Amino acid sequence: LQAQSQALSGQLVDQWTMVNTIEATSAERNNANKGFITMLAQALVQDEDLSIDYSSSLPGMFVVYPTDTSFRLLTWELLVTVNHVRHFGVIQQKDNPKRLLPLFDASDRHFYRTKDVLSRDEWFGQIYYDLSPVEGSNEGQYLLLGYDRKDSLSDFKILDVLVFSEGEAFFGAPLFAYPPDMPVVVLQRADIQ
Repeated sequence: LQAQSQALSGQLVDQWTMVNTIEATSAERNNANKGFITMLAQALVQDEDLSIDYSSSLPGMFVVYPTDTSFRLLTWELLVTVNHVRHFGVIQQKDNPKRLLPLFDASDRHFYRTKDVLSRDEWFGQIYYDLSPVEGSNEGQYLLLGYDRKDSLSDFKILDVLVFSEGEAFFGAPLFAYPPDMPVVVLQRADIQ
């Protein structure tokens, strides 16, 4: 089992290198990412105690844990074109490590500054670089610090909330007070020229 795990780890690193090869075409990077996702899922379910630090062997992979290490959240980006990235992510919980919760980037369909609660299938794709429990809230709410390098004109730091409820993960919660005169951004990516 140890030899199998080491072989998979080596394959994972090789596949990751292909995902991040700038000289490759967009289609080649996309295909490499699909293969990487399959290999990563295999590696994650073998790591039942969530102890492998993937960010050390996979540069550009962001892994955050809460202080109690009850789960980990892995995020990364794929360069689609020179002016566009797509985000990918997965949540793995220690109480059920073989059940992975993949995140699907639907940020092209959402308004910036959305106040909606989003499911994993509607995730506002980004890289998470910090996570902490929300003080004074119900169990299962975490404050996320994220970064979205959507294109050459847009770089955003994003404050989000991760909520676990009935075995599912959701993004967003009514924890923030907004001033009544705060402007709402109404342009979607497709509207920007």
